[in-house]
Amino acid sequence: MKKRLMYLLCAVIAALSLTACTPAAVADETPLRPVSVQEYTWGSLDYLRIEKVYELALTDTERRIPQEDFEQNGYLYHLVEMTKENKVGVDTKEYTKSVTKDCPSNDTESALNVLDAEIPVTTEDGYEGKLLLDHTSVKVAVKGYKTSSKNITASRVYSNLPDADLSLIPKSITENGNVMTLNDAQWESGTDEDGNLTFTATAEYSGTSTSRTATGYTVSANYIGNVVKTNCDMIVYTVIFQGEKLPTPPAVPEPIAEPEKPADVDSSGDSEEPDAPDDAVLSDALTGLRLPDASAALARWWRLSSARSDRKTNRKRRQKKRNMRGKRFIIGLALCGLCVGQASALEYTMDAPEDYLFGRATSVEIVYGQEESVNVDRSKNVSLIPPGFGTPTSYLPGSGEYLTPNLVPGAFSGGLVNAIG
Repeated sequence: MKKRLMYLLCAVIAALSLTACTPAAVADETPLRPVSVQEYTWGSLDYLRIEKVYELALTDTERRIPQEDFEQNGYLYHLVEMTKENKVGVDTKEYTKSVTKDCPSNDTESALNVLDAEIPVTTEDGYEGKLLLDHTSVKVAVKGYKTSSKNITASRVYSNLPDADLSLIPKSITENGNVMTLNDAQWESGTDEDGNLTFTATAEYSGTSTSRTATGYTVSANYIGNVVKTNCDMIVYTVIFQGEKLPTPPAVPEPIAEPEKPADVDSSGDSEEPDAPDDAVLSDALTGLRLPDASAALARWWRLSSARSDRKTNRKRRQKKRNMRGKRFIIGLALCGLCVGQASALEYTMDAPEDYLFGRATSVEIVYGQEESVNVDRSKNVSLIPPGFGTPTSYLPGSGEYLTPNLVPGAFSGGLVNAIG
């Protein structure tokens, strides 16, 4: 009963603190938004984790990073790790610069000798870098023109003229685009093949030639490359939250009215009510507050307390598993120690055999008897070597040579030895 009253009092205090809290204290430090959010699983138990990356300026503080627990998709996430890394922000962009220089001639080789292979550049907004020459953009142009004129002359010879008459000679001619007029003519007379009188005129023409020449040349080209700006320092925070499954909040039971206790009687004899409220009174007081966030605060408090209890239970379970693994390891070491111990051989007492352990003889000399009173030797002493295959005596019974002629019975009696020898 006391525990239940304590829970309800904590819920009331939490609800009142939530309603009394004003955002004026955090108005100057608005929470930052992460630049990247990544969800993944971690560990052998596949814990759900969320990694958030924040980029802060040097003037910002880490208090702007949200670090409190939050709920998402039925899980309660709490902060497990936060790392800080100082980085120098480098902003890179492409840049093109056009360069124009004087050139001694319109030759491409001369133009390339005037241009540098690379040039340093600093932009107005603080970017720096080196640019390389773009050979495809090299162009040579005329810087300007000047006009000049000069007198020119030319001569023409006209022959076989019938008379020395200037009307027979052209008054103007054109040469190389320049028009020249007749100044004078020299005449010579002569005769043709038929004896007729003819004239030859040598005409002199004069005029003015106008030309335009370049006063100089310029070469223009583009330099391209990347420029960087390195004065934007920043601090990168990586915040990792780990989630745990939220338990289903139990239904809030209705308070059970307890039997009334007898009123205490003071010294004056008057009775007075008890000062400590029961569950019904406290529940009515919580309902009478009608705070908009009371139910939400109560549910959140219940979930947080359940999550903390689950974390504590999980820690105990993991500790128990580690202890079990340690015990198993020690038991395994003990078993290994028993297995590697020295093995003692058993002692046996063996009596000597009564006789030599030889096998039973398999060769038996059997003397076969005949009807005659004389015994016939059937041992190896009378063994014969069979005659060769296909010889005339190979099919005759008892043919062949004795294997041991000296052991044949009667060999030394005279007849067999002599026969063999």
